[in-house]
Amino acid sequence: MINKIIKYEFKLLKSDFGLIAIIFSSIIFLSFFNSFYKISGFNDTYNQISIQEKEVIDKSQNEAKEIEVKMIKDGESLEENRRGVRNPSNLGNKGTNVMLKTTDFSSLAIGLYDLYPIIYTVNNLTKDSSAKNIENPLSLFVGNFDPCFVILYLYPIFIIILSFDIIAGEKEKGLLKILLTQSISLNTLIWGKILVRALIIFSTVIFSFLISLVVSGVNIFSADNMLKTLLLISIIVIYGSFWFSLSIFVNSLKTKAVTNAMTLSIIWLVFLLIIPSLINLSANYIYPIPSRIGYVEAITEASEEARLKGSKVLGQFMEDHPELSGKNIDTSKVSVIQAMRDEEILKKTKPINDSFNNQISKQKEFIDKLQFLSPAIVAQEIIYDISGSGIDRLQNYSNQLNDFQKIWRNFFVTKIFNSKPLYASDYNQLPKFNYVEETRNDILNRTLVPNIFLFTMSLIIYFLARKRYKKYSMAE
Repeated sequence: MINKIIKYEFKLLKSDFGLIAIIFSSIIFLSFFNSFYKISGFNDTYNQISIQEKEVIDKSQNEAKEIEVKMIKDGESLEENRRGVRNPSNLGNKGTNVMLKTTDFSSLAIGLYDLYPIIYTVNNLTKDSSAKNIENPLSLFVGNFDPCFVILYLYPIFIIILSFDIIAGEKEKGLLKILLTQSISLNTLIWGKILVRALIIFSTVIFSFLISLVVSGVNIFSADNMLKTLLLISIIVIYGSFWFSLSIFVNSLKTKAVTNAMTLSIIWLVFLLIIPSLINLSANYIYPIPSRIGYVEAITEASEEARLKGSKVLGQFMEDHPELSGKNIDTSKVSVIQAMRDEEILKKTKPINDSFNNQISKQKEFIDKLQFLSPAIVAQEIIYDISGSGIDRLQNYSNQLNDFQKIWRNFFVTKIFNSKPLYASDYNQLPKFNYVEETRNDILNRTLVPNIFLFTMSLIIYFLARKRYKKYSMAE
């Protein structure tokens, strides 16, 4: 009997199916294009910066070689002439540009790339996000139109449009009584109607997503990408099933189709706007992040204090670095003085940096605990993990960047305090940043429980509705 229902529903929806598929597929393709364009912009910006940086370093290395050749020819010691391209503080303070590599699935979600910079300049003092990460203010205010946005916000709307009147509409038209006299149970009728609609919307979304990924150059069947492809398909199906289950439950309330549509719209509003906003506001209120102004003021204060208390800073510096005891350090050199000041600034700003990272971690823990109040947050976190634009990957990047900044600083400061020049050969040994990616198990462990939770909630809502339909009376 369910086969007859499915065939009937397909015929009924045949005229609308093509239009629905075209509209929703077009929206998905457009969101992918917009996201891919933006991600490509990040990569293009970094590639351009990297090319310019390499040209400058190559030019400086060649100049250093020419100077060394001349010094050897003139019988001078290569340890002398620590000026210009041979001065370690020049390149060390200028720094190098690094970027968090985008993943094959980055076009799924811009995620937190707008809030947490992925391009930094790392130098002797700090890692600086600088102007290379400044985003259009209007874009930050409005948000990003990416596939994640389509899944979280528009996908449920299409499901609501297809399923808000699966029973109410039939009842209002007087067809429900007739259908139930044909040896068809109410649950079988509902299951057949929902199955057809689910096949339509799921197939449209999944194929549109997979085609978009393939067109953008992603090998979805590679060993590294297969898990993410399966996770993407699973969240599309499970998140969609949640909204279909809600529609089935709302239809069991025996209200009119218009009322069903209004009820589902209110639920959509609560789950996608009100609850996420309240959780976000609560996280910011309970665990406020130190202001950027305070961070800048701390740097200014530490720099001024280091300038006014030069001898005290030197004494403290020597206490912190006993390995330099007994060495002849020329504290009259500007580069040496600057290195000591940088050390003092780092010490002054460390509590602020630690406080910032600590508050971010606490906010993440807080949101993780409350994310199950909204299926939209659960789905968003999973998509962010798949795309690589979530807070976990960005924090991991930030931690590795902090370690790299110490390596970079140590490379140059050691030469500065040992009164060593930057040899031409040293340019080939400049520290390079290599981001260590998360393993597939890390991503799977973070997404498994949320996926199971969302799937379980869908089943619970469905069986609650099924229980109500057993008591459904046509007389009411």
